[in-house]
Amino acid sequence: MRPLVRPLDLAPGWVPNYTKLACDAASAVWLLGQVNQIEVIERNIREKVVAPDFRYPMQDGRLSLAGLCALQGRYEEAADCFAKARAGLEEQGARPLRAIADFDEALMCLRRNAEGDRQQARPLLTAAIMQFRALGRTGWL
Repeated sequence: MRPLVRPLDLAPGWVPNYTKLACDAASAVWLLGQVNQIEVIERNIREKVVAPDFRYPMQDGRLSLAGLCALQGRYEEAADCFAKARAGLEEQGARPLRAIADFDEALMCLRRNAEGDRQQARPLLTAAIMQFRALGRTGWL
């Protein structure tokens, strides 16, 4: 992971494709459940993507932060980031990412597996499934 985070740290956020690289790094650690260098990835997304509100197709800094917070056990902060991501994605009409936000928050609940998490995940997963079907994104099903 170290070869990836060094360029994230050195490059300014306005560099072409920086947002994609940073959000892809967050997605990789989220999907793998890894926390190596997570602080570096989180700091750079906060400072260079979310704060200046840089956007990229099929990427969202707030959604990336939600996963990073969840991996670090900061579940309330993650839930807040998921809510902010949903609001922004709704506003943009970014329907595929909006469905992924519901799916990822459900996954967060299932990974944590505390009392009540399965019940909390169920409506999120149902909403994600309905959205994926409506979009024809059958691979997510």
